[in-house]
Amino acid sequence: MTPTPVQFRSSHGDPAAWMPADIDSYEVLADIAQLPPLFDRYMQAFETATKHLGACAACRDGRPCTVGGPVHDRFARLQDEYRGQQTQDRG
Repeated sequence: MTPTPVQFRSSHGDPAAWMPADIDSYEVLADIAQLPPLFDRYMQAFETATKHLGACAACRDGRPCTVGGPVHDRFARLQDEYRGQQTQDRG
């Protein structure tokens, strides 16, 4: 499980003694902590992909357009990530 920034600070002691890699790791964890929960991002991507699919004939015909391709790719990536998280939580 990914630690929160608070857990990271607790386990790594005084930030003044951190190595550059520790600082980098902390900054990444702080960025992650600011992201909305995975489920929310997944549902937002689903809504965006569904709306786009309804409005784009090319994407409905299985030929993703330049806008739809990345939209549908993001949805698929987040769906896979969410399903993987659900599997880990159950296992």
